[in-house]
Amino acid sequence: MVTALLIGEWSQTAIPARRRPSPGEAKATFEWLEGGQLLLVRSTVEMPEAPDGVCIYGCDAANGTYYRNVCRVYQMSIGNGERKL
Repeated sequence: MVTALLIGEWSQTAIPARRRPSPGEAKATFEWLEGGQLLLVRSTVEMPEAPDGVCIYGCDAANGTYYRNVCRVYQMSIGNGERKL
């Protein structure tokens, strides 16, 4: 599996929209989540406009495609000792 090659810590080059590499250090760490189906990726960049990040990578083996995070918007309220979703 291609994603297994990513496991470990990697140096990165951060190139923001202005197209010049950031002078600070940038790195990413890839590790399997429990069960080995998804990758947890933590990234850091020494650049104020690029915050540290955490994301999840997965693979659709049937189609040979990869995906990263899924964003859904939920309505939620917290009060009176309960959470409603």
